[in-house]
Amino acid sequence: MAVVPPVPPAAGGALPGVAAFLASLTATLGPGLPHTLTGAASGDDVYEAYLMARIIRAAMGLGFGVVLEDTNGAPAAALQLRTSPGSIHNGPYTHAVLTQPTGVGEDLEVHTGVKVRGTSGAPHECDVLILKRAEGTDCRSTHRHPRSSKVVWAVEAKFYVVDNVGIDKAREYFGLNLEMSGQSGRRLTLVVTKSTANVKRMFVRHTPTGHFYRGVYPGQIVERDFDAQMRQVLDRQIHLTP
Repeated sequence: MAVVPPVPPAAGGALPGVAAFLASLTATLGPGLPHTLTGAASGDDVYEAYLMARIIRAAMGLGFGVVLEDTNGAPAAALQLRTSPGSIHNGPYTHAVLTQPTGVGEDLEVHTGVKVRGTSGAPHECDVLILKRAEGTDCRSTHRHPRSSKVVWAVEAKFYVVDNVGIDKAREYFGLNLEMSGQSGRRLTLVVTKSTANVKRMFVRHTPTGHFYRGVYPGQIVERDFDAQMRQVLDRQIHLTP
């Protein structure tokens, strides 16, 4: 798999733009997993896809098989991801299927931009989602939102190039975290390119390590920290029986 070189910040302290994240996405997935995103895509969409690719790479490193599939369950030639929140069963979109390396645990799916039914029953968008395969298949056939209890992990992604992610987004995270928490406890991470110091203080005070990463962009140390957490999340799934 291609190695992505570090990308230095742009002049004036601004972070790399969409093109850098798109290049990293393409290199991380490699020629075997093509995608349809171009330089005309929004930064938010590219950032979500970039994080999805990090998860797929982590899965491949653990021995998971990876195939692309559309909403009808047919093999897909390329990743075609949502550009706005939607239902898991709607649209000509694709997701990645992760097949267990041991054949023992439950297979998984990775999505971007799908709605999940929270613990209250209200639907919420998940920017990037690792979902149990059986739940995804059933939801597409019955036209319902996945249950938060069947979510392995979710990622809230905030792509800010110049401004900082502020405390309002941190508050949104804590509200969504309550809706996503099941028997396994917290299963949600906020990943941002930039944030204020107050956001970091909130997460240091109220969450364990692994639920907030800032400065995640190609070639940076924090990118590798995020990768390591995703490997831990996926590794825990390998021997779990359905």
